[in-house]
Amino acid sequence: MSQSLSETVRRLVPRWRGSAVTARLGELRSHRRATHVRKTEHLDLDVELLRWKERPNLGRASELLGAALFAGRPAAASEAATFVLNSLDGAPAGARRIGEEILTRAERSSSRPEVVSATSVVSLGGEIRTNRELLALEPRNGIGWADLSLLYASLGLSAKAARSMDIALALAGENRFVLRSSARLWIHLDDPDRALAVLRATKSSQFDPWVMAAEMATAQTADRPIRSVRRVREILSGQRFSPRDTAELAGALATIEVESGARKVARKLFQQSLVDPTENAIAQASWATRQRGIDTAIVSARELGESSEALAMQRFQESSWAASVSAARSWLADERFSSRPAIHGSYTAAVALREFELAKLIAQQGLAANPTEGALLNNLAYAEANLGELDAADKTLQSVPASDKTGAQQICLEATRGLIEFRRGDAAAGRTYYQRALALARQFPDRRVYSQALLHLALEELRASGEGGRAIATAALDCEDKSSATLQLKQYVKDRLKELTR
Repeated sequence: MSQSLSETVRRLVPRWRGSAVTARLGELRSHRRATHVRKTEHLDLDVELLRWKERPNLGRASELLGAALFAGRPAAASEAATFVLNSLDGAPAGARRIGEEILTRAERSSSRPEVVSATSVVSLGGEIRTNRELLALEPRNGIGWADLSLLYASLGLSAKAARSMDIALALAGENRFVLRSSARLWIHLDDPDRALAVLRATKSSQFDPWVMAAEMATAQTADRPIRSVRRVREILSGQRFSPRDTAELAGALATIEVESGARKVARKLFQQSLVDPTENAIAQASWATRQRGIDTAIVSARELGESSEALAMQRFQESSWAASVSAARSWLADERFSSRPAIHGSYTAAVALREFELAKLIAQQGLAANPTEGALLNNLAYAEANLGELDAADKTLQSVPASDKTGAQQICLEATRGLIEFRRGDAAAGRTYYQRALALARQFPDRRVYSQALLHLALEELRASGEGGRAIATAALDCEDKSSATLQLKQYVKDRLKELTR
């Protein structure tokens, strides 16, 4: 059976996007307490633009192209790009490639607003080549190395991602973007202790609310003591920083408060986080409404629409399946390295919509960056089995790491194996696997897992033996679970029963 995304716990760990997108979202701007931090890429671009206008030549044009692409302002270098491409002196191939990319992006950005969650028209491999060529021109650009790390992580190249991030930290270890990107990478690589060590070793963690928010969320992820809570409260009660700068800090502290039972305090902090929120702060507040019972009116419809993650989970709760899958795909495009949107999207497409080709596609997209993620491998096998691709499904299940065969994941794997056997015509073997899944599910705290395993077994019994599956179907329909996905499965079982009585 397909595995859903667990929402039991959510930490407000930093989003990790490219530096250009992050800058457009207002997360890189300076505040009064960070004046000593190294100048940003925007200032570097302005300097290169002045140098180019002062004396146009091939060398300065190439430097301007790199600065403009890193800063996400391609239009600023359009003239220089044209100069490079028309150069009679024969510009290097790398510079010409970057010039072509500058003009393409400038035309795209002028013709329509750029959507943050849209998948890039340039392949990841092409983006990596472009970034490496940029870094050849400007090898000491720490932000560029962090961007390269993100691209590698999105392709599942963990070692290269880590190596690029190490270089980024060595070059720009106090830069906010690099620090937050680094924390997210190490958390993605299941090393939150390393992420926390990096953050706590910096001066920025003592005064920058963006870095402090990342540190708090990372400490929770690593199950380590939270430090400087008193300092955080002082910052949130003061007027030194803008609401945008403190949005995630307020959300991170609100999460701590709600989990300690201080619901009224948490609600006020979540409200503060939504005065001028980031997309991540919206997602955190939305999670608190669903999972911790914070007043549902705290997140407005407009704010919900600004977060693909929040929208995907809310629409799922409302049984708006197609809208949930659509939002999950936008979420995956925004966080290409993350397994979470792909797990949710593939599960919802398969279980709620019965669109197995779509579920297969989403699972494969998630596996590009997370090739050993057990939940995604299981969801891919489930989709393949439902499409009749039984040998492929069997091979996919065999590739699930042994370390992932525990808890809810083991239950889903046993049930998916049962599905494959049923579809091969071996109902006896299929029942054996499903009974294993049900035995494990009886011991599992989340009763939804048992209900859904039983409903999946009912569907296979009805499909395989018709009348013989009625008793199991009746028992499955009597299960008390009323979660939205379980109710949808119940409807499929009811529909199947009706077909048999015609």
